[in-house]
Amino acid sequence: MLEYRQTTVFNLNAQTIVNTVNCVGVMGAGLALEFKLRFPQMYAEYVSQCRKKGITVGKVNFYRNDDEPHIINFPTKNHWKYPSQLEWIETGLQDFAAKYQEWGITSIAFPRLGCDRGGLNWSQVKLLMEKYLSNLPQLTVYICLDNETTAQGVEKQMLDLLTQTELWVEKFPLSYPVMEKITKSLPLRRFRDFKNISGIGQDTYQEMFKFLYNLTQTAQPGTVIDEGIFQITDLRIRLVMLFKYLGFNAEEISQLEVRNLLQQGKELLILAPNQQNVVISGKVWQKMGVNLTELSPEEPLILNKQKRGKHLKSGTIKTLITTGNKLLQQKDIQQLSLFSL
Repeated sequence: MLEYRQTTVFNLNAQTIVNTVNCVGVMGAGLALEFKLRFPQMYAEYVSQCRKKGITVGKVNFYRNDDEPHIINFPTKNHWKYPSQLEWIETGLQDFAAKYQEWGITSIAFPRLGCDRGGLNWSQVKLLMEKYLSNLPQLTVYICLDNETTAQGVEKQMLDLLTQTELWVEKFPLSYPVMEKITKSLPLRRFRDFKNISGIGQDTYQEMFKFLYNLTQTAQPGTVIDEGIFQITDLRIRLVMLFKYLGFNAEEISQLEVRNLLQQGKELLILAPNQQNVVISGKVWQKMGVNLTELSPEEPLILNKQKRGKHLKSGTIKTLITTGNKLLQQKDIQQLSLFSL
């Protein structure tokens, strides 16, 4: 079965997604660059294969991820400087058709092969892709046209984070004129538009992409917490116990500020001081009874009642945890899944 989609290969729940590559170990632009930034381990393996002359036109390369999606690196060029050739698309498709069952591929998302940086005519490539991909048994094929004018999926989450300049302004010490151009350009429709802002070089673009992408990849499914913490009347103890279950130590909890918590759709992103960021479901956070919009971003999350605006010391946090543990021991404990998948 073959279907056309307007989105990118990253926004479909396909078991395998296809990257277009050259044979010299460079993923410097376009779709290949995004693959490099999203999947650094795959990129390292690809470079290694290129050094051993293991990537050649006409032969597709399968990379099995620890977690799906798996990746097909589809060579459409010999060298990144030179254009793609239609015959390489055809021989590559033939190679894929001969091997996909051996690799256990059941669904796959293709881009328009060789039609971006490769310069091929889409109408010609389309005919070849339909010829070789339409009737492959036990395989669902998506051809992604990437025609959407606004971001979807993880890319949209990244753009939402980009608008919150306080998240990254200290990590990326850009000049005032460049910062002004960025803020005037926001919100962006697609993340690739970021590199078109005057003063944004390739290095800054890549580092910003990786930073924001990593923030979206922090959910930790399977963690459980005691339902009893929601019955604790003292808000400070309730919050401390939540973060304890998230794996924060007393020192890390003491340093949390309101600005470390960001609403992302139905979920809450927690930017931890130790960079081990986590995402919790909005349903769980709602049970905590805290309205972030009513609080100042610079305010400590766990308030010092004696010294307004000051962080509680870690020793005091430990005392609150001890009190919370005693309160929980007095209740019939149930467990609640913390993360929404």
